[in-house]
This record gives sequence, structure tokens and C-alpha cells, in this order.
Amino acid sequence: MIEITASYDIDASPEAVWSVLTDLEKFHFWNPFIRNASGSTELGGTVHVRVQSSLRVPLGFRARIYDREPNRRLRWRGHVAAPWLAFGDHSFTIEPLGEHRSRLVQHETFTGVLPWLAQRLLARETQRGFDAMNRALAERVRSMVAPTAAPAAPPTAIPSGAPTAPPAAIPSGALTAIPSGALTGAPTAIPSEALTGAPTAPPTAIPGGASTTAPTRDTPTTALNGAPR
Repeated sequence: MIEITASYDIDASPEAVWSVLTDLEKFHFWNPFIRNASGSTELGGTVHVRVQSSLRVPLGFRARIYDREPNRRLRWRGHVAAPWLAFGDHSFTIEPLGEHRSRLVQHETFTGVLPWLAQRLLARETQRGFDAMNRALAERVRSMVAPTAAPAAPPTAIPSGAPTAPPAAIPSGALTAIPSGALTGAPTAIPSEALTGAPTAPPTAIPGGASTTAPTRDTPTTALNGAPR
């Protein structure tokens, strides 16, 4: 007889673990050890299981559920070819560890000719398979119970007929032309009235032919002897 046990602590409630464990039809999505399973997990039901070890040799068998306590325990018994050749008693036990935390324990007892002939190989491959399945089941449960982001609040609707503020009027003259220098970078002249507030007189036109040079006043020169010339 060979006995194998593997346990794993999971950050989820026993109910969440039980939900994944008894959903046989989805085992192929996440289970690296029991690659396919089908049937009924109700008491007295029959399940069909195909196991994949690290040796890449699939092993299929049929088992019957003979012990079932929801959210706590599931057990089946099955054999390969004939009970005397290879017989297994497999149990899944879920132990609550507190709020939103539990422990999954797998236990298997093998009897028959084949388990006796390949004790070391069977024990090694079964232990690896149980450990891998427990880790994968924990990850599956965590991904299913992970909190989701709260949906964004919808925009506030404006009631029909509610008064709305009229657009602000732009005063006449508020928009002025942009001096060309502001675009080219060249300095622009600042009108004098912008500084003093007084309007400037327009420039006086100069008659054609008139000299633009301001007249100068003759200044008498003094001779060496002090008399004017």
C-alpha cells in the first residue's frame, strides 16, 4: 500500500475552493495533473478522470463518489482495468483557516499489483501531480475572487428645460489688431497716447520745396580787439 498526501493554503473561503474543485468540466482550463474530468460529484455519482504525469503517459480511470460534504470533503474510489491490478482511494479535504482562508488537502491510498511493482515511481509522480494541482487550483480560485474596479459614475444629466447661462458677450473694440512686430519679433512703436492718455496731433505737412532745416540765428563774432565786426 502507498499513501500520498499534499496540502496547500489558499487565500479564499472554503466555498470558493469547493466551487472550483467540483466544476469538473473546467479542469482542462487550469489543472496540470487531472487534465480531463467529467461526470457527477453528487453522492453515488460516477466520474471519469484522465491523469497526466510528468512522464507524459496519460492514465484514465473511472471512480465512484462515496463521501461528500459540501464545502468540506469529497472522496472517490476507482481502479484501472481491475481492482486487484491498481486501486485508488482519493480524498479532497477543505479545512477553514479563518475568514477568506482555507487549506486544501489531497490524500490517496494505492493498492494492487501495479502500485506494488512501481512504488517509487508512482509515489514520486503522484506527489508532483498533487502539488502542481494544489498550486494551480489556488491560483484559479484567487483569479475568480479577485476584486474588480468599481464602475465609473455616469455624468450628471441636466434636466430638460433647465435655464442655462447665456454666453458672455465680447465688448465692441475688445479685439484689436495684432501688431506685425508681435509676430515677426521686430519692436513696435508705442503710441504716445497709450502712455499719456492724450491724443497726438497729426504731423504738419511741409510745402514742396521748403527747406526742412531749422533757421539759425546769427551770432555776432568778436574781433581780437573786442569790437564787433
